[in-house]
Amino acid sequence: MDKTKQQWSEEETQCFLVLWSSAEVQTKLDGACRTKPVFQNIQQGMVEAGYQRSVDQLINKLKKLKKDYRDQKKKLERSGSGRSKIMPFFDLMHGVLGDRPANQATGALNSATAMLELMLVDESVLATSNADPGKLCP
Repeated sequence: MDKTKQQWSEEETQCFLVLWSSAEVQTKLDGACRTKPVFQNIQQGMVEAGYQRSVDQLINKLKKLKKDYRDQKKKLERSGSGRSKIMPFFDLMHGVLGDRPANQATGALNSATAMLELMLVDESVLATSNADPGKLCP
């Protein structure tokens, strides 16, 4: 199967964002010129959770999620119409990205906070998955 064309499941995206949003990862990414080793660590966490993605796929997914987040944020600021059609994982991404400049990590979440946020964002996925509560990813 061609992994470059495989769709990301919500659970896989959640797992990726939980790993990416950890304070440890955000500290390593903050101002880093070479981010590939950090994404290799995220990739290893994804493998341990049962997901097979290349480092390039992780980087591209994050770029798309950041773009979707920025677009959604602009739309919410313009409309003021509430959050009825908010993108999945907006709250988790907002916890990391928020209003901060791209080169600051002041909004970074630690793993425990990220997991709590993840549970609040999409309790139904966690409840229906075979997630081990002790694991970081569903």
